[in-house]
Amino acid sequence: MKILFTLHHYLHPEIGPGNCTLKLVIPHYPHSQLPNLLQDYQIKSFPSLIEGFGLVLIEAMACGLAPVTTYTSGPRDIITHGLDGILIPVGDAIAISQALSKLIENLDYLAKLRQNAYKTAQKLVSNCPRKSDFIPGG
Repeated sequence: MKILFTLHHYLHPEIGPGNCTLKLVIPHYPHSQLPNLLQDYQIKSFPSLIEGFGLVLIEAMACGLAPVTTYTSGPRDIITHGLDGILIPVGDAIAISQALSKLIENLDYLAKLRQNAYKTAQKLVSNCPRKSDFIPGG
C-alpha cells in the first residue's frame, strides 16, 4: 500500500525535515507525467489547515487515488465524505490515522472510494470552462 502525503510546514510543528525518514520531492515535472508519478499510489493524504480550490486533490482523484483530507473550503466543495473520499476535522491527527487505517484494512471500501474519486474528477474536469472560453486566442 502506497500513500502519497502532502504536508505543509505549518501543519504541525513536529512534522518537518528533521522528522521525516523518507522524502521524495519532485520540484518540477511536466503535467503530462503526473499519472506516471502517481500510478503506484492508492491514497492521497492531504491534511491541510487552510485550502483554497484543492487542485491537487482533483489531480490525485483523476489518477485514481482515494483522498483523505481536511474539512476546509476547497476539499469540502470537491469531496462527498464516504463516497469519493474522506473528510476529517482540521488538525485532528487521530482522525487522519483512523481514516488511513480504515482504508488500509478495508480494501473493498478503498476500491470503492478510488473508483468514485476518479468519476468525480472526470465530472469536475469536463464541467470546467476552457481557457479559450475566456481569452481570445487562448
